[in-house]
Amino acid sequence: MSNIIVSTDPKINGGINKINRLIQKNFKITKYIIISNDKPDKNIKFDNWIKCYGYKPIIIFNIFKFFDLISKNKNKNKNIILSDPQFSLISYFLIFINFFFKKKIFFLSHGFFFHNNSFNIIKKIYFKFIKYFFLNYFKIISISPNDSNILKKNKFFNYIEIFNGVEKIKSSKKKKYFFCLIARNVKSKNIKNYINFLYFLKKNNIKYNNLKSVLISDNINDLYISELKNLHVYSKLNDYRYKNILSRSKYIMSFSDYEGFGLSIIEGVGAGLIPICKQNSSFEIIFKDCKYLLFKKYNSKMLLKILIKIENMKKKDLKELFKKLNKIYLKFSINNMIKKYKLILN
Repeated sequence: MSNIIVSTDPKINGGINKINRLIQKNFKITKYIIISNDKPDKNIKFDNWIKCYGYKPIIIFNIFKFFDLISKNKNKNKNIILSDPQFSLISYFLIFINFFFKKKIFFLSHGFFFHNNSFNIIKKIYFKFIKYFFLNYFKIISISPNDSNILKKNKFFNYIEIFNGVEKIKSSKKKKYFFCLIARNVKSKNIKNYINFLYFLKKNNIKYNNLKSVLISDNINDLYISELKNLHVYSKLNDYRYKNILSRSKYIMSFSDYEGFGLSIIEGVGAGLIPICKQNSSFEIIFKDCKYLLFKKYNSKMLLKILIKIENMKKKDLKELFKKLNKIYLKFSINNMIKKYKLILN
């Protein structure tokens, strides 16, 4: 059995792309097609890129090239794995193609299009429209507990749960970075709050100020970081460098209003980092047994209190925390994910 991946994520450190690469690594992939505005990062081992224009779900792309790539191999024993969370014209066109070739299409949810509260009413109406008329043309795979909740709330139950998995990263005993944040520089991720917190530590000469921190993002536009001498910034890291940074960090942070899953946080947990995150719909479920690691609204003083509480934990309490975090990692391990994909892709 061979597979085609169709994706809209061109970023090497993006969550969707990471899952695509794990599938690519563990299954026979005939083609990896990326349809995106930006050219895919050079470290991604993709086969074809189709440039698109517009704003999802309404985009323009070369449908003839897409049709040709999908239809070249007419082998019936072939799956299409689709990562198109905005349910754009790509999804509609795949339905059309499938009338001719009758392949199985697995739609990976990735948060659908509920990444923030903007245009929420329109999104709900659009979801109802695709639910009634189009979702049943796909094998829907919910990639996170949050996505399962979205589907249940919208009374759609014809789906398979295969939660995103992360590879185990060996934790280094020598920690170079105290804080680590991994996020795209978009409004919903609130990277500026991370920068503000580091400035707060610096301004008040709090002891953590002298420790090194790291930011992994696609760009640093509009981020005022010139005075943060201890902040190291990286982008477009290959797997080795990315894992190396995680393994040498102590805390992994998130200020995100919304996460379809929060892959980088779980990667951090798997590498032995302690998460301190904004309470959103995804993290509220994942960290339900250690909610003291979450904060509702960003406030530097409140964040510092959470940090001090963790730093002053007794050994037995800290050990218990790491037990809980390891249990979370095991639930979302790559082994669990691949085992379930094998049942449906082979």
